[in-house]
Amino acid sequence: MNPAQAKSWEQTVRELGPRQREVIDVLMHSSGLSAWELSERLHRFVHAVRPRLTELKAMGVVQVAGERWEPRTQRHETIWKLIPWDERGQLEMAI
Repeated sequence: MNPAQAKSWEQTVRELGPRQREVIDVLMHSSGLSAWELSERLHRFVHAVRPRLTELKAMGVVQVAGERWEPRTQRHETIWKLIPWDERGQLEMAI
């Protein structure tokens, strides 16, 4: 991570709320998850997770990685993943 990226990331981390940090922590250990999958892993309602994803997308922390069929809703659900910050495509941070 170059110095400009590090400074930008440090500023972003300071702005994160506790539930946003929870979402990031789960996404760090996956190749991408839907809001439903995140809600299951976080033991929260999906309606509490989706706004965090919207906020994190606006902050430039997560991005859409595709879609997956969700049998519970009978629809395609957006798959979210963290945006890579370094050359290896890994997000390096200490939250």
